[in-house]
Amino acid sequence: MPQMTRRVFLSSTFKDLSSYRQAVLEAIERLDGYRCVFMESFGARERRADDFCLDTISECDLVVLIAGHLHGSCPEASELSFTELEYEAATRQGKPCLVFLAPDDFPVPFNHRETDAKMERQRAFRERLRGELIVDFFSEPRDLAERVLSAIANWEKESSQRQQMSHSFINQLDESLPRLGHGIARACNRSEQTTDFGNFFKDHLDSGRPQIFFIPGDRKDCHDSLIERFVDEKIIPISRKKWGDTCLPPLRLRPRSWFYSGEQKSLTNRLLSLLFDALDSGYLGTDYSANAFHELVRKRTDDMDEGLQRPVVVIQHTIFLEQWGPACKKLLKYYLSYWADMSADESNKRCIIFFSLMYPENQDEGDDGDPEAQTGFIKDWFEDFQGVLRSQRKGCHIKLLPKLRMVSDGDVLEWFTHNNLFSQDVRLHWIARLFADQPGQTRRPKRMVEIEPFLKTIVNSILGSVNLDLMRG
Repeated sequence: MPQMTRRVFLSSTFKDLSSYRQAVLEAIERLDGYRCVFMESFGARERRADDFCLDTISECDLVVLIAGHLHGSCPEASELSFTELEYEAATRQGKPCLVFLAPDDFPVPFNHRETDAKMERQRAFRERLRGELIVDFFSEPRDLAERVLSAIANWEKESSQRQQMSHSFINQLDESLPRLGHGIARACNRSEQTTDFGNFFKDHLDSGRPQIFFIPGDRKDCHDSLIERFVDEKIIPISRKKWGDTCLPPLRLRPRSWFYSGEQKSLTNRLLSLLFDALDSGYLGTDYSANAFHELVRKRTDDMDEGLQRPVVVIQHTIFLEQWGPACKKLLKYYLSYWADMSADESNKRCIIFFSLMYPENQDEGDDGDPEAQTGFIKDWFEDFQGVLRSQRKGCHIKLLPKLRMVSDGDVLEWFTHNNLFSQDVRLHWIARLFADQPGQTRRPKRMVEIEPFLKTIVNSILGSVNLDLMRG
């Protein structure tokens, strides 16, 4: 049987790290069963470079990210560099990411130096990487190549161990078939938000007005997974009950960026341009009003769905609160007013807008949600944000959902029990392994990003076993 080829996406700036990229590329290409994927190999494409990069990451098994002190180039109308966008995509898609940082005294040639704003942006990105992952440092190209090969070997060993664990999951299942369904891995620790969203969505559906939801939490709380759960468990079932079984899932739009600084008129124009571009990249009109957007939705979904109903459009934005400031606040006020100006729907098209509000690193509030337990930054932001919401209560329906909290061992035990997985002894065994870093240690709550891969491993193992049995049967 031929060996499966693993694809490794190489992400970094080029001007300052070209020799380092080349050393890593050559090292990976010498590994049996590995292929390195990098931007220089893409060639000429009709599609935008950032779109193509992000889609390419979805086809890779692993991401190797090298971060120096240059921010690098950004796609049009984005303040995020290509490297930042690639890291965001890897995180969102659950791709393992091996990160290597240039040391603080890494030399940057004078003719390559960037603006102070760009250098500060890169400093913040490097700090984010150090806060979210275990990173390694390098000194010169050969040293980096050796560190990358060592990290890949460790990742491969850990992957093999996880696969062995998944086989043991199957062997320890109860005889009764577990109640697993689509998206079940997202069902842990999110019932409060899901209930609040479902009730609000259902209560205001008949108004025909846009609904806007804000989801605050740490960036490791897997906001995207929660939105997937809203779609699967609430939007689709409620829509089908209202419009019939021929109702299609919502149209999903993800405009690329939010903006934090700049002249207001320029920011609003760029934001609306991205919104319309996400819906129709070939839009040639000059009307960027909310009603024009609604009409474009109607035309596109009618043409695409051949008479079937697709009554809901889901739009997702992300705001990193570490960059919250006057320009960001003013742009958000404008955007809420923009949706408030949309006429009440008369053609079964509903716009649902989600904002993932990402807390800065180490600025999270207490797990009990008590404002008195918040850090100064979050407390000040929350008061500022509430002022924005109070000024925009008419014209559309706005809901601030409960903050996402960390996952406890009790949450996972409840998940096991609800889905009829394992005996009680086996449940406690896996919870101890998941929550205690060392045997005998106190079990500490964890972020969802640490829990989801574990739950997905269980689900994929069980469903794979069930499908194999069905095929054999």
